[in-house]
Amino acid sequence: MERTAEIETVLRRNSWFRDQAPELMDTIFRHSVGISYARGKVIYSMGDLGGACYMVISGGARISYFSASGEEVLLSIHRAGEWFGELSEIDGLQRPNTAVAGQRTELLMLPRAGLRQVVQEAPEFNAFLAGLMAGHLRRALELLIHRQILSVRGRIAQVLLDSTPSTGGGPEMRGISQFDLAAMAGVSRQTVSKFLQAFRREGILHIGYQRIEIRDRRALRAVIEEDQE
Repeated sequence: MERTAEIETVLRRNSWFRDQAPELMDTIFRHSVGISYARGKVIYSMGDLGGACYMVISGGARISYFSASGEEVLLSIHRAGEWFGELSEIDGLQRPNTAVAGQRTELLMLPRAGLRQVVQEAPEFNAFLAGLMAGHLRRALELLIHRQILSVRGRIAQVLLDSTPSTGGGPEMRGISQFDLAAMAGVSRQTVSKFLQAFRREGILHIGYQRIEIRDRRALRAVIEEDQE
C-alpha cells in the first residue's frame, strides 16, 4: 500500500505504534493493501474463515454478534487508527462476529500472508497483536458484565463513555446513531432517547445535529458507580 503522511498519522494514533521504530511502519505498509467499503457493506460475516486483519483509515466499522433469531448485539464501533479482525488470524478459527461499514470506510488490510511476514520481519508486532486481542476480549467481557449488573441508565452511561474519547477538546461522539447506542446497551431506541434527554437536562451532555458532546464524564461515572454499590 502507498505510504502517505495522512495514513501514517492515523496509524500512530495508536499509542503502541507511536513508540515503534519507523522500520516497522515500512514493513506493515509493504505488506498491506488499501480497500474501500460503501456504507452498509459487509467486511466479513460471522462464521467466515479469516484471511486478514484491518485498521480503519477513515469512516467506521461496526462489529456485531447475531443470535440464531437474527437479534443484533453491537459489540463495538471501530474508528480511525483502530484495528480489528485479529482473532481469527491468531487462532485460525471462524470469525466470531460480523463487521460492517457504518459509513463510507477506508481500511488498511493486512492479509494473513502479509501478517506472517510482518511478524517474521518484526517480531515485536506479536506484542501488539496480543495486546489488541486482550483489549477486545476485555471489552466483550465488560459488556457481558454490564448487561448483568447495571441498570438501563447505567448501561447507557457506560456506552456513552466507551464511545467517546476521554481527552482532547470537548469529547464528541459522531457517526453513532441512537439505534447504535441502543444495540450496544441492549435497549430500545426510544429508551435511549429518553435517557439522553434526561442527561441533557442534567447538564451532563449536549445533543447537537448528528453529534453528542459529553460535558461531565464524572457525572456519567457516578451513575455507573451507583449501580455497583
